[in-house]
Amino acid sequence: MCIFEITRKTFVNPDEIIWVQSSINYSDIHLRDGSYITVALTLKHVELKLNSFGSFIRINRSYAVNKKFIKKFAFMDKQMIVEMQNNKRFMVARRRQKQLCID
Repeated sequence: MCIFEITRKTFVNPDEIIWVQSSINYSDIHLRDGSYITVALTLKHVELKLNSFGSFIRINRSYAVNKKFIKKFAFMDKQMIVEMQNNKRFMVARRRQKQLCID
């Protein structure tokens, strides 16, 4: 996938992307090696690019995760949590929980 960073154009293998985090009109694409790339796109636009690969899911307003890197789901005080293979945890929005369980 071709990504236009703020200062250059980069090619990234979608299988290397663990999660994407929104930051107003920018998105941080976090990679398997621990680095991240900041792009001048909203999370919605990044999500549209990643949808063709089929392994990404939006879990709340700020994050989309690669399903291949999900280690487990847990519930804490009726709130679903997704834990990634690198032990990073994200809260799942209530209306996105059913979508995660179906996929």
